Formats: sequence, C-alpha cells, structure tokens
Amino acid sequence: MNHSNFIYENKTKNYDQKTIRRLVKYLFPQKYYIFLALLILTANSLLLLVNPYLFKIAIDSYIIPGKLTGLNKIALVYLLVLLLSFIIRYFQVYLNEFIGQRTIHQLRMEIFRHLLKLPLSFYEQKPVGRLMTSLTTDMEVLNELFTSGLLMTINDILMLLGIIIAMLFLSPKLALVTFSVLPFLIIATYFFRKKSTISFRKIRSKISAINAYLQENISGIKIIKLFNREEHNFRKFSKLNTEHRDAYLDTIFYYSVFYPIVEFISALGVALIILYGGTQTLKNAIPLGILIAFLQYLDRFFRPIEDLSEKYNIFLSAVVSGERIFSLLDTPDTLPDPKDPVELKNFNTAITFKNVYFSYKDNPEEQDYILKNINLTIKKGEKLAIVGATGAGKTSLINIITRSYEIQKGEILIDGVPVNLVNKKDLQSLFALIQQDFFLFTGSFKDNISLNDKAINIDKIKESARLSKADTFIEKYEKQYDQNVFERGAILSTGQKQLLSFARAIAFGRPILLMDEATSNVDLGTEKLIQEGLKNLFKNKTAIIIAHRLSTIRDADRIIVLHKGEIREEGTHDELLKKQGIYHKLYQMQFR
Repeated sequence: MNHSNFIYENKTKNYDQKTIRRLVKYLFPQKYYIFLALLILTANSLLLLVNPYLFKIAIDSYIIPGKLTGLNKIALVYLLVLLLSFIIRYFQVYLNEFIGQRTIHQLRMEIFRHLLKLPLSFYEQKPVGRLMTSLTTDMEVLNELFTSGLLMTINDILMLLGIIIAMLFLSPKLALVTFSVLPFLIIATYFFRKKSTISFRKIRSKISAINAYLQENISGIKIIKLFNREEHNFRKFSKLNTEHRDAYLDTIFYYSVFYPIVEFISALGVALIILYGGTQTLKNAIPLGILIAFLQYLDRFFRPIEDLSEKYNIFLSAVVSGERIFSLLDTPDTLPDPKDPVELKNFNTAITFKNVYFSYKDNPEEQDYILKNINLTIKKGEKLAIVGATGAGKTSLINIITRSYEIQKGEILIDGVPVNLVNKKDLQSLFALIQQDFFLFTGSFKDNISLNDKAINIDKIKESARLSKADTFIEKYEKQYDQNVFERGAILSTGQKQLLSFARAIAFGRPILLMDEATSNVDLGTEKLIQEGLKNLFKNKTAIIIAHRLSTIRDADRIIVLHKGEIREEGTHDELLKKQGIYHKLYQMQFR
C-alpha cells in the first residue's frame, strides 16, 4: 500500500501557509478564551506605554520647572500602573497556558483517533519511533506555539504598534530617525528566516530517525546482544546523533549571528536618537522630557522585535512539526467503512470466497498476486485447516477475511453479504484472532484476558483460563489473576503467552475463530493441554486453523492445501494422505 502522504524527508521549500491556517483552526473552539486573552493583552500593552509618558510629564512639567507639588501623585500613578500591570500579566500567562493545553489536548486526541482508524498496511510501513515522534516531540513543539507563541506574538505586535503611535505622537522627527534603521533589520530577518527554515526541517527529520532507531533497538535488544551487534549499532546511533547535533548547531549559528545584528541595529538606533535628539534638546527644539521618554520607548521598541525573532524560532519549528502532524492526519483510511453499511451482527450460514485474487501491492501484475482464484465455502460450525509451505498465502487468507486488507478481484461474503459492505467494527466483532506472536499489554492477567471489557467479569475470566488451561500457571502466582505481567509479558514463557491468547479468545466468545500458527511455539506437553482446552472452545464455533504441525489438525473437518497462492488439494486428513500429493509430502517431511 502506498502512504506517500505521510512524509518525513527533509524539505527545502518555504513554510506552507496552509499549515499555518490549519494550526490556527484548532484555536477556534477556544475563541471565547482567546477573546478574553486579547482584551488582557491590549490592556497590558496600553499600561506598558503609560510609564514612559509619565516620565515625560514628571520631567517637563515638574522637575525642570522646579515644581514639587504634584510630583508625588505622578510617582503614585507610576506605582499603581506597575501593580496593575503585574496583576494583568498573571492572568495573561495563566490564560495563555490554559488555551494552549486545551488546544493540544484536542489535537492529540484527534491524532490518536486517526491512528486507530488507519489500516494495518500503514503500520507495516511506518517505524513506530517516527509515529511516537509525532505524538510526543512534535506535539510539544506545537504546545510551545499555542502557549507562548501565537498570543505572545500578538502581544508583541500590539506593543510595537502602540510604541510607534506613541513615538509619532511625541516627536515625528525622532520617530523617523528611529525608523531609518528598520530596512537593515528587515534584510537581516529575511536571510535568517530563509536559512533557519531549512535547518528546522532537518532537525525534525533527524530526531524522527533517532526515535525510530531507539525504538527498534530497544525492541530487538535480545538479538543485538546475541549476535554481538552492540558496537555496530552504537556506531550507527552515533552517526544519527551527530547528524542531529550538526543540524541543531546550524540553527545556533544563524541565531548567534542574527541576535548580535539585532542588538547592533538597536544600539545604532539609540545612538542616532542621542545624537539627533540631544542636539535638538540643546537647541531647545525638543524638551528633555520628550527625549528621555523617547529613549524609553526606543528600548521597548526593539524589545518586542527581539521577542518576535525568538517567537519566529518557535514558529518555524511549529510549522515543521505541523507539516508532519498534518501529513499523518491526511493519510487516508484505505479501507473506509461503506456509506450505507449492511448490518451483520451474527454469523449464521457460511463464509464464501468467489474468485478471489489478492496482492499487497496497489496495482499488481499477474505475478504479484499472493492469492489466486480462491473459491471456498466455510460452513458454520466447520473446522477448516489450512496448510502449505511458507509463503503459500495462508496468513493472507485470514487477513482478507477480516478485511485488514482489500482484495483486488472477486468477492468475500459472510451470510451472503460482501464484507466490504459491512462496517469494519461489526465485521471484526465476529472474529477472535489467535496468533503465533501473542501481544501482552502492561497490566494484570485478568486485564489481558478481558482487555478491560466490563462485560467480561472475573468469573468469566477464570472460566476462560480453566478451559484454555492457562489457570495451570496463573494460579501459581501469589496474586493470581491480579498478578502484573509487565510489558510484553517478561515473566512468561512463549507457551504461557499463547495459553493466555486462548483464554482471551474464549472470554470474548466470538463465533469465528482464526488461529494462525497458534501452537507452533508450544512444547508437546503444553500442546496436549491446549488440545484438551480447544475441544471446549470449538463447541458451536467455526474455526479456521493455520498450522505447520500437521498433528494438530488431524481432527479437522476439512483441510485445504495452498500452494503458490492457489488451492491445490482439499479433503480430510486421511483422504489427503491417500492422494499421495502435496499434503502427503508435507506429512512425510514432518514425521519421517
């Protein structure tokens, strides 16, 4: 399957404005809080503009004329403005974080919901570490944008506009002198933006590669140790880590150049104001109070510009993370539910394959088909076994029954209803899948048997364990069914894990059992226990059994032999042995 929409490769194009618009849309549910935050931001910006003007009044109206009466009132107003600004600042910071966390919560839920909908083919092609990067690292970057990026950027812009208006109001000539340095700042910002955008995309790509490699190595640590690959894997990780460091140092270089340039331009602006403004003040063309107030405004004028440069760092990183997250969200569900689904709550008659062809490729050639011209009917209550050499298509047959993958030709029907006309949730609720590699979640035995389904109580859990013979080892633990099995079942043997998988299948009571090499890793003694338990499990059930051990399917109602994706033989165990065909050869190889 092709999921090329979900990309992590380094890009060189400028940031996509669609990404920005999509990020902003996630703020819409918080519009009332944002409106309140904007009011607070405006109030805070206005308050910060008051104090320099108070200096101007104090100097020109009281200090220079030598009037002490009223100066204490100016000082009191100054202190009140500082106090009020402190209170407003508190609510501003709290509200920013509040809005950001609610927005990130919403986005993270949307991503996880989308991940649950995507088909198995998607996960087979995407490293888990890279998906984890989207849910963790990229989300943290967006969290910084929503909490301290967007709204604080608005605050800086409001402050900048207010200062420009105040400067023009106080002295248009001094304001024009200040603005004369802005072209240099614009040029510096343009080159900084162009270079740092590329670097941020590279950083995000490299951290994804690191996370994917870490996940792969932690999961495969036993193989790494067994084959003495520690040094080799360490060198590869060192290479990935070095590439990430170098990409990060590139951005540090651009910032180490850009910020001194901003500081220099700021100092140049101050020098021009002192030179021109000081000359005008000595000539009595500009009052001293206006010059001092203007210098204070000038200091505050470059502060939001510097802050905006820092926010641009957050902004660039967030846009890159947003691109990656939206690439994930835009990955289509290649197996969508039908628009007008047919209800299928129970299994009553048969599963039917009609001229079914299947390949894992989107547009397969004739030689690409894993399954070819499959015609098969599995009646309710029948125990069907599927055998064949490795690569014959046995597991693929099970995958397409549950519609984990879409077939290219033919039709699969359950009770006469095509499976692609049934909601996947309803369809898959008919099946209990028992695989060779049984997955255990972190939790207790009872949690792993019931999957925390409230409809499965402790009595049903114990009965399922008894029928599957899993109780033979569960009840040896001190906490028994409350015993924690830890991640991936570290305390259990392979055979014990598979016994738990049988217990889970029994507990859920699905009408159709799919067993994919379910006893291939179980010793003969454990297999005997399983066979006893399966007799109870198979009562009133339809079972499709894939097995390499032909001894486990002697009692199957029917056996089909797959060879190179086609059904070559069909019959009972004894009938197939008499044919002296493929099944007979497989049997002889196992028991010779």
